Amino acid sequence: MLLCWLVYRQGDTITVQIVEGYSLIEARLRADMATPGIGTHYVEGHELDEATAARVPKSMIGRMLTTAEAAKLLERIARPAK
Repeated sequence: MLLCWLVYRQGDTITVQIVEGYSLIEARLRADMATPGIGTHYVEGHELDEATAARVPKSMIGRMLTTAEAAKLLERIARPAK
């Protein structure tokens, strides 16, 4: 299963959800089922490659991330692997 980065906008607020799925479409459906109504605020989604997905902490998978949390996660996954 892969991880997908889903972006939502509600007014001026942007949130991100990292969701597991076999495809981007399935990840969106899983997110919509877990958070009814969120799909109407969907902006974009991206499948994460294996190396990037491995750097996402398990605690951040499946829940809504604030803009600040998403920015920190982006910094973490953008850093070269040690």
